[in-house]
Amino acid sequence: MSLRSRLLGLRTRFLLVVLLGVLLPLALVGAWLAHSGQRSAEQMLREQLETALAGAVTDVGYRWIDMRGRLLDLGEHPAVIAALRAGHDPLGTSAPPELREMWSSLHETAASIQFTGPDGAPIASLGRDEGTAPVGGGFGSTQVRLPLFDPAGERVGSMDVRLRLAALLPAAYLSAGLDRISAVLNEAGAPLGPLNIDPALLMRPGFSWAGEDWMAAHRRITEPSLVLTLAAPTAPASLPFADAARRGMWALLLVSACGFLLALLLTQRITIPLERLADAADSVARGELDRRVEEHGPDEIRRLGVAFNTMTRSLQRMLRRISQQEAASAIGSFAASLAHEVRNPLTAVRLYLERAREEATGDDVATLLDRALQQVERLDATVSGSLRIARSGNVPMTPLDIRDPISSAIAAARPHFAAGGALLNQSMPPDALMVHGNSAALEQLVLNLLLNAAAALPVQGSASVEARLLDDAVEITVRDDGRGIAPDELDHVFDPFYTTREDGTGLGLTIVRRIADAHGAELSIESQPGLGTTIRLSMPRTVTIHAAAGTFRNAPDRHALP
Repeated sequence: MSLRSRLLGLRTRFLLVVLLGVLLPLALVGAWLAHSGQRSAEQMLREQLETALAGAVTDVGYRWIDMRGRLLDLGEHPAVIAALRAGHDPLGTSAPPELREMWSSLHETAASIQFTGPDGAPIASLGRDEGTAPVGGGFGSTQVRLPLFDPAGERVGSMDVRLRLAALLPAAYLSAGLDRISAVLNEAGAPLGPLNIDPALLMRPGFSWAGEDWMAAHRRITEPSLVLTLAAPTAPASLPFADAARRGMWALLLVSACGFLLALLLTQRITIPLERLADAADSVARGELDRRVEEHGPDEIRRLGVAFNTMTRSLQRMLRRISQQEAASAIGSFAASLAHEVRNPLTAVRLYLERAREEATGDDVATLLDRALQQVERLDATVSGSLRIARSGNVPMTPLDIRDPISSAIAAARPHFAAGGALLNQSMPPDALMVHGNSAALEQLVLNLLLNAAAALPVQGSASVEARLLDDAVEITVRDDGRGIAPDELDHVFDPFYTTREDGTGLGLTIVRRIADAHGAELSIESQPGLGTTIRLSMPRTVTIHAAAGTFRNAPDRHALP
């Protein structure tokens, strides 16, 4: 073969290697970067909307606690209670000046109040001129009913309050800006104030409106019954990522052009370095980003080797950083959801109990309040432990008797069953049921199952917890004769944030599944609407072998959460 043919064949092969081993992977990386940039922009925008809504919901909660206390100070005033029992206007001409001052102090909070007697019959109404009310952001008002009780706990009537949303909602939410749409809806989905967009669109994750793609998020508030929505166009959020993707594409094209020019200038004396570079490019195309080439030889080959190694190192750093960010985002979302759904209300409960303990006069009441505070502290410790598990990803395992965490969970769940007039039965053998696991995590698992059962039971319903020893496993069964689960919902009960209850978080069974997987346990669920639900957990039994040299167990010391 002539030298010219050999050179042409080498150049052709080198160009093919460059095209197939470098340019094509770079093009795929460029396309992936563009697509990943769009997804990152949408994820960032959704996190911003969810964070803004979470802050607004928390602010509304604190404001409502303050408003509710002030309204009840007026509604449960001794003069108001006496007037309601007599069927008179509480704020009539004979009302003490103190009541009128209290009503005046609620000027920015309540647009009107209607008092009704214990039979539901209206007694009196208080209203204000809407023309003088601060409206702020065009938001209107919402209706809330508060029951009224005398000091003995007897209901004497109720007060229907029309709350001004401008006083309930935070200023940042009221003035969302031109680049966002904020709205307040009632439970039926109707807007509480002027809105120039179909409110049904705001309940969707994404929609098109006014020639733009929008992303929306919403949060429901139980009391007062409201739905807060926030929407923003996706274009402003995606522009920086699109610009970065374009710069990356130009950089990739520049690197590709340099490689192509270098390939045209190669000669026979660099055949071996080119062969090695071709092999390295093929390896990178297969995903082996740790492959490196030698950075010596002629200037062109050395530069190409440096560029190739720099490119692979940059890709490795970028992929590692993206993977860490996604993992941190998933753990942060779980921790934030758990903290928002459990710890915030738990703090409020602790404050109420401590306040009641300070005002308690009888020893029996004080004892009950002390016990309740102990349970709250125990639950707070459990939540803190769960958050540590969520952040660290590990569960410390020790040999334990599974009956202990089951008993603790039953003791914590009994008040929930007693409150609904339901029964909770248990069946456990007298001998120890040894497993390898984490006591706090297993207690949380069983408690979540029992709380779900209590919520599903009708009045005077019943549930049971059974633990028994099988051949090589310990089986825990939780049954209830509640309303059951529909077949189309049964496939989603373990999905995060999926719930069929208005007050549910959708995290209970997700946490159950996570803890079960960490313990290598098998979890199954059976349910029929109207007949109840049965959930079984099967865990490997701890086998202990006593030998002269010591004791050996068939389970590891620590499991990583999936």
